[in-house]
Amino acid sequence: MNTKRSSRKSARGRLAWLAWLLWCPLLAAQSVDDGFAPEIDNGLVRVLHEQGNGLLLVGGNFTSAEGATHNRLVRVLPDGTLDSGFAPDISSGTVPTIWALHQQPSTVPGQGKVLIGGQFQQVNGQPRSNLARLNVNGTLDTAFNVSVDGQVRSFDSTMSPDGSAGIIYLGGLFSNVGGIPRPRLAAIQANGNVLTTFNPPLISGGLVSAIRLHRDQTGATHGLLVAGAYNMDGEVARLRRVHQGTGALDTGFNVTVSGGTTFGNIINALAVQPDGKILIAGDFDVVNGQTRTMIARLNVDGSLDDSFVPPTLDGGIMGVSLQPDGRMLIAGDFTLGAVRSRIARLNEDGSLDATYAAQIDPDQPVGAVLAHTDGTATFAGGFTIVSGLPRARVARLNTSGTIDQSLITPGSTNGGVMAIAVQDDGKILAGGVFTEFNGHERHRIVRLHPGNGAVDSGFTPGFGISVYAIAVMPDRRILVGGAFNSVSGVTRRRLAMLHPDGSVDVSFNAQIADGNVVAIVPQKDGRILIGGDFTEIAGVIRQSVARLHPDGSLDTSFLPPTSNGMVRAIAVQADGRVVIGGDFTTMGGGWTRNHLARLKANGNMDSVIAGTAGANGAVRAIAQDRDGNLIIGGAFTQVDGSTRNRIAALDADGELLATFSSGANNTVWSIVPRIDGSVYVAGAFTSIGGTARGRVARLSSTGALMPDFDGNADNLVRAMTVQPDGKVLIGGTFETVDGQSRDYLARLAVPQAVRHELRIVGTVPVLQWLWQGPAAEILHPPQLQVSIDCCDHDSFIPFPGTSEMSGGALGNQRVYSLADFTGLSGVYYLRTATVTGDARGAGTHVQYSPAWRFDGGPASDIIFANGFD
Repeated sequence: MNTKRSSRKSARGRLAWLAWLLWCPLLAAQSVDDGFAPEIDNGLVRVLHEQGNGLLLVGGNFTSAEGATHNRLVRVLPDGTLDSGFAPDISSGTVPTIWALHQQPSTVPGQGKVLIGGQFQQVNGQPRSNLARLNVNGTLDTAFNVSVDGQVRSFDSTMSPDGSAGIIYLGGLFSNVGGIPRPRLAAIQANGNVLTTFNPPLISGGLVSAIRLHRDQTGATHGLLVAGAYNMDGEVARLRRVHQGTGALDTGFNVTVSGGTTFGNIINALAVQPDGKILIAGDFDVVNGQTRTMIARLNVDGSLDDSFVPPTLDGGIMGVSLQPDGRMLIAGDFTLGAVRSRIARLNEDGSLDATYAAQIDPDQPVGAVLAHTDGTATFAGGFTIVSGLPRARVARLNTSGTIDQSLITPGSTNGGVMAIAVQDDGKILAGGVFTEFNGHERHRIVRLHPGNGAVDSGFTPGFGISVYAIAVMPDRRILVGGAFNSVSGVTRRRLAMLHPDGSVDVSFNAQIADGNVVAIVPQKDGRILIGGDFTEIAGVIRQSVARLHPDGSLDTSFLPPTSNGMVRAIAVQADGRVVIGGDFTTMGGGWTRNHLARLKANGNMDSVIAGTAGANGAVRAIAQDRDGNLIIGGAFTQVDGSTRNRIAALDADGELLATFSSGANNTVWSIVPRIDGSVYVAGAFTSIGGTARGRVARLSSTGALMPDFDGNADNLVRAMTVQPDGKVLIGGTFETVDGQSRDYLARLAVPQAVRHELRIVGTVPVLQWLWQGPAAEILHPPQLQVSIDCCDHDSFIPFPGTSEMSGGALGNQRVYSLADFTGLSGVYYLRTATVTGDARGAGTHVQYSPAWRFDGGPASDIIFANGFD
């Protein structure tokens, strides 16, 4: 695979991504309080900055967070808790405040140092005047000491050819830097020496509030954008562009900005799109002689982009942040009638995105907003309430624009949860034996909203008897298995297909005669494997395992042997062979297969797995890790004659792995491997390897118990799945988790973040999807999908030609590629589609990466880039 970036691309993206991949944050335990709600106790938050792995730097003028002293800067883990190992102390001066944060490039992965700017006189007890540099752990970089005589409000920087930190640009309210006159704008070297060759025009009065290097997707740099409210060479200015090397004014870049209501005539925020167009936001009414209220977009040359027509806002904007799909988040002190308050998302053409943040209403202005690559966003300011929820100055939005909050199951559910799956809109499907869920009548299946878990009132199918398995299909239909005979009054035995609204899809009728369906595993070709203890389908003998066509008819080409017991778990290997586990001990009337067997792709019996002895007790779960090894769980204590208590690992050929050593003191019901090689397990156990674990645990790739995860449920956990954001859903017969009331269903936050990047690299283009964090391992290779509309889910189709991506592990992460990527001309959007689920086939769903915007240029141009380097 050729991963060399085109000569028209900079090396910045490669090194930044490598640092991001290999740097692991400090670990903390998961929490059943899964809502993102860090508490900044006083003051204002002025700036947000994301470090690698989802770690969030939060700066302002506060002095307390989570009830403890934290002066002006904290680091927040992805689950919303504070990073206790990061504790810089910024103090002294008049109202000490952090206004600006910036992480420099580094040749050492994950060790990019952090520039902090604002108004302060001390850092960690050492004199530092308004500018300092921190090591990655928050300690002061004592070798960097540059005195600035006024506020520093904004940073940007370059990268040296070797990948190390280059030139640092700073703007603000100062007059001197390092004892050298540099009014409002300066450039310094990585060692802190003022770059004397950078001599911009004289800026007198006012403020430089934002600076950005003006780059486009070709890798070209057009100069340094300087925004604010100031005079340059005696002329009133709100935006100018200077040469990034000499500071000389670009006289061909002429932008006039006037008007304003909230903050006065000023540009507060800048963002540069991949195509080089410039978003300006602040407090103004007119740009280049045309009405543009608070936000506008400029072409590369500074002319107004007439295709961008934003709504009229009644107050100023303080922050703007671009999402990978080209849409943008804005934050400030504005309203849009009764439909938006202080935060909103705009489409690429500037129109309001009516689907996003409709109910978000912070009680004070929002000063900063930050889009994340997983589609979520964080915003901050001086608020304490957001949409009626307590949020102390920092809050997070889900991909749908709703507040990230804890899922609450308050104790009014009357039966256990046996299966969980997640829809692409984030809604949660749960099936089981209940007839009431969270106080609502729901017969064996319920759908919950993704935020606090409120019951979806528009989804009301009813099953006569238990639901044991749920699979969300690529077309959003929902396949349900169990012990039932009817669904919402329609006869459907053991297997039924629902439309997304919950109505029965009458075209799908598998005609299963008896028994139960407890496992559903869709194959990538659309056919469906099912397992249970049935004996007949559509009048044809099929005992415990079968394969169906997408319409529910029996696949008669798949001819499995009969078995003498239930099939509870199914896994499809890369070569198409099917591994099954369950209660059986013989198959086909003559083959001894103790609880484990492998079938050929056509269903015929394959060679033994786990030796001739197999397992000495029921196998409840089978999963494949990133290396293709099989992780099995159940009620056994031996596998292939060797002691393995309820959990074991086999290689792809079915041989017991001696390198994987673990053991549970009771049955393992569910297994979900992660893309980093670790494995979630759940069941009835109360200890793993002799260490207490309350029915949920996380193991390393060698089976060692990991200290950062313990759900501590008070009873059986039977179902488990991982949301696209990495949060873990568990279901069972428990009533408390971590000592808090959670009736049969709970969601656990984890202290890592899922992050994505889609990019095109190389002179012979290769499309890469880079995927990091606590995401669940996938069941099939990812499919690349394309659309010419970023925001219409149903407009995405498989990429023409070869859409299946190949790849594997890079460190603890995954990288998938599509070689010889020809791309498309013009603007288009790419995303990936993957299938994931638990190891019993009891909860399978399709998940999609966020869409990324690409501009292929004219059809003859072979260079493509997303610009997010």
